[in-house]
Amino acid sequence: LTRAVQEDNVVEARRLLDHRPSLLHEVGVGPGSRTLLMLACAGSASTAMVQLLLSRGACLEKTSVCGWSPLRWACAGGRAD
Repeated sequence: LTRAVQEDNVVEARRLLDHRPSLLHEVGVGPGSRTLLMLACAGSASTAMVQLLLSRGACLEKTSVCGWSPLRWACAGGRAD
């Protein structure tokens, strides 16, 4: 799932989440112990990927070990959407 998020493969991410929803809540998938939502927000993932993760229950409130929320990761990544 991490690779699907990094590569912005929404179809594959949806398939993996359908098969194993618990993958969404794993932490530590990137530097700073980021969640998949943080990874998507910080990287080049599309709005569709972020929306998929949110629709499946990704938490907006979780923070990384450095205290950054998904919104902060999005700002740091230069995202305006």
